[in-house]
Amino acid sequence: MAHSVRNRIFKFGNLQNAQTAGLPADMYGHTSRLYPFQSKPTALKMSSSDAGDTLPMNIEGLDKNKFIVTQKKDLNGHTPVDLDGLWFRQYICYNDDAGVPLVGTVYIYEADASVIDGVPQEAEKIKIVVKPAYQRTMMLVYTTPIDYVCRLKNVRVGIVPKSASSVYGTVGIFTRPPGKAFTCQGYSGLITSGTSVDEINISGMSDVQPFTDIVVRVIEASANGIEFQGSFNLDFTRKIKV
Repeated sequence: MAHSVRNRIFKFGNLQNAQTAGLPADMYGHTSRLYPFQSKPTALKMSSSDAGDTLPMNIEGLDKNKFIVTQKKDLNGHTPVDLDGLWFRQYICYNDDAGVPLVGTVYIYEADASVIDGVPQEAEKIKIVVKPAYQRTMMLVYTTPIDYVCRLKNVRVGIVPKSASSVYGTVGIFTRPPGKAFTCQGYSGLITSGTSVDEINISGMSDVQPFTDIVVRVIEASANGIEFQGSFNLDFTRKIKV
């Protein structure tokens, strides 16, 4: 594991198949549910739903001390591969082989998860999903490192119906400082019969403090099967001593 330094990060992601019974749900490229944050550092494993996937994957997150770390690990098909060390958060993973695409879906999950043919069976233990259509995470979930104050800006959200009929939904940006509950910092109502993009205004939001969880959350949807998309920028404005 290598510690990393950043000046800014651009996050983008989606919830492809929102289910009204599963809302609210966070956009992290997986099922219609809230993202399963960890309460303590955890050992993790990685595998693919395709037995032939052996590509290198680049992973970024926070280590047991809440500092940014990166790690590169090769897949071994269905066989779970141990990630080095303990992880507090994970928020980026991508195929690091520019010439060969992933065939299966890649999962990163808690080490004690039950796994069948490379697929973890407990949704609450899945931390990262990389679908072959994207070759990387589609996660609007992030946690600021312990040694930086950050500023969140340019939050954009969109809605894509699965048919020609009009649909609507509500999406919010939520933050959770250490020891607090998630609170909404801004939200947008979307309605469309095509594709709508709207920007959440968070200009009045204060700095995001160290080790604060950030999510873009679908609060409401008019029908099953709607896709929600979004993005945000995060500037690392001030490094602090820990």
